[in-house]
Amino acid sequence: MLIVALIFFKIASALAYGLAQFVTFFALPAMIIEGKGFKNSIKRSWDLIKKHFIDIIIYVSGVSGVYMFFIFIMILLYGVSGYLVGMFILVPILGISEDLMVVAGILTAIGFLIFGFIPAYVMVRPLQVAYKTLLYEYALDRERGFALSSRIPEEVKEEFEAIIAKPPPVKTMFRQNNP
Repeated sequence: MLIVALIFFKIASALAYGLAQFVTFFALPAMIIEGKGFKNSIKRSWDLIKKHFIDIIIYVSGVSGVYMFFIFIMILLYGVSGYLVGMFILVPILGISEDLMVVAGILTAIGFLIFGFIPAYVMVRPLQVAYKTLLYEYALDRERGFALSSRIPEEVKEEFEAIIAKPPPVKTMFRQNNP
């Protein structure tokens, strides 16, 4: 009976957590960009979710899928390289017996994961936040009919327009770019 209750609690808490994440999808950008309070930012988030549901589904399925793929590749890279360093470099250097070779490889893999993956994860994680913020900005611009003025400083905008009007020649290693 206790096991069934624990399983039910785990499922219910996972559903509640997922629902909370979904409802508050745009809450943090609403707090920061529009200066809304906690309660109003959740309402704003829910309104934008209803209006831009397809964009959020694309984010959850596409962007999050690619993000998880890169996380998997990083774990694999750090884990395998750590294991190989432990097996083929540390074991001979430290003179570890052959009985403990696998243990040395696993411990080195864990060390590589801790000291390599965690900092890499901390550096990659803000990309999700940046994408979510860009999606929020797009939702705001779309809501206002793309009527707001550009946020780019005028001199930068003029420089962009000049480059677009007459792109500079690109020198390559193999051939000259002759337009």
